[in-house]
Amino acid sequence: MSILKTKKNTLAIAVALAFSGSAFADNQSATVEQVGDENEAYVEQGGIDHAATALQYGDSNDVIILQSGTGPFSGNAADSLQDGHDNSAEITQDGDWHIAESEQVGDGNVTTITQMDDWQEGFAYVYGDDNFAALDQYGFYNIGTIEIDGDGNAASIYQDGTQNFAEILLFGDDNVSDVVQEGDFNEASAAAFGNDNEFYQSQQGSDNWSLFEIEGDGNTFLGDTTGDLNETGVLFGVGNDNYADFYQVGNSNVAGIIGLDGDSNTVFTMQDGDGNVFIAYDVEGNDNFVDVLQRGNDNLFLLDPLQGDQNVILADQRGDRNLIDGPSGMVGNENEVDVYQRGDDNLAVFETEGDRHNVSVQQIGDWNEAVGASYGYNNDVEVSSRGDYNWNAVAVDGEYNDVEASQFGDENTSLVEFTGDDNTIRANQDGDSNELYVSSGASVASNNTIDADQQGDINLIDLMVTGNQNLVSLLQDGTNNSIEAEVGGNGGSVDIFQQGDYNSVMGQQMSNNSMMSVTQVGYGNSATVIQN
Repeated sequence: MSILKTKKNTLAIAVALAFSGSAFADNQSATVEQVGDENEAYVEQGGIDHAATALQYGDSNDVIILQSGTGPFSGNAADSLQDGHDNSAEITQDGDWHIAESEQVGDGNVTTITQMDDWQEGFAYVYGDDNFAALDQYGFYNIGTIEIDGDGNAASIYQDGTQNFAEILLFGDDNVSDVVQEGDFNEASAAAFGNDNEFYQSQQGSDNWSLFEIEGDGNTFLGDTTGDLNETGVLFGVGNDNYADFYQVGNSNVAGIIGLDGDSNTVFTMQDGDGNVFIAYDVEGNDNFVDVLQRGNDNLFLLDPLQGDQNVILADQRGDRNLIDGPSGMVGNENEVDVYQRGDDNLAVFETEGDRHNVSVQQIGDWNEAVGASYGYNNDVEVSSRGDYNWNAVAVDGEYNDVEASQFGDENTSLVEFTGDDNTIRANQDGDSNELYVSSGASVASNNTIDADQQGDINLIDLMVTGNQNLVSLLQDGTNNSIEAEVGGNGGSVDIFQQGDYNSVMGQQMSNNSMMSVTQVGYGNSATVIQN
């Protein structure tokens, strides 16, 4: 006996039982309508109050509907509509109060819906050719929806738990989306408008939320969440070849992107711990690269707009309650920012505007603060703190600036602020409780080279430069030394060296093409030099 004949005989028996009032099943309803050639339909129902509808229009379509329930009022419903050629639909429901709808319009489409346990709702609507849709739901009251409009798309939803919700919307060609949720009260939504997009989302735990939405071509989003109350975004994306990878382990984690406009953007996010937050907010431009790694508790990395081309941002936080802010960070082209924090309660804020900036902030220890900002063209800013309770602030304005401030030890304070062109500044502190202040004090100061270094404890450097093309070198080695200087002329040089303890220099050079050189070695020396 042929398989086709066996299916037809079984179908006849199933339909007869549905309307016969047999002891095996009560109040069954089955409707089969086929118009075309070589279509196949198989319906089998066992239990109480099941309803099945199979409608096929076209040629070589096949549909299988299997429904069974163990409860006294199982009441499953399955509807399948196929309009086209070579389509295949299979609905399997075992349990109570299931609802399944499959609608396929086009050719060569395949849909499978499998629902077990109680009160699952699965909906698959496919329009186009050669698409694939799969829905698998287990547990209690899960809802899954797949809608496809295009050709060559593939979508699958797997849910196991209680009151999970998943939705996949694919509008275009050759898109792929997979959603896996295990746990309770999880939500996942993926929407693609374009071609060759790929979405993969896996969530384990409870109260997780995930949303992908993109308009463009060649986008790929991967999300893997384990824990409770996690959120994964992307939201509004317009562009091509975007790639985002999210991995979160812990509780109350949040990842983002939100506004993504541009091409070839790449984002990696890994959060391990509790209360981590990463939000890019509004990303616009081409070839942007953002890599975020956060481990610990209550970490936050928030980037503001990120506009321009070929930007690179790397932020790495390890410890508890760290913060990297960067409001309005990175406006321009070819910017690069690398921020690394390790310890507790560290704070880092960076801001760049212009082209080809390079900003690096690194802090190791606890309760350090670093602020880096650059405005102009081709600036280099590097801020580093190692130890505890250090405070760093660097700001440059102009073109071709090169600024570096480093602190090693505890409770050091460094402030560098400069305005002008072609300035080079070096500041270094090694020890504890040192203070270093370098400022231009004027918007016209340019082409200055400054090198300030302190080794020891409780030293002070306070320097103001208001002239142009000056060369300044300051070095202190010891304890309780101080240098207070103002350089306001043009084309001059200032060289101050102190070694020992409790030495002090006060200098002022406001004349042009002047030279100041002060060397003090010993204890309790004092020098004052004024050249105007």
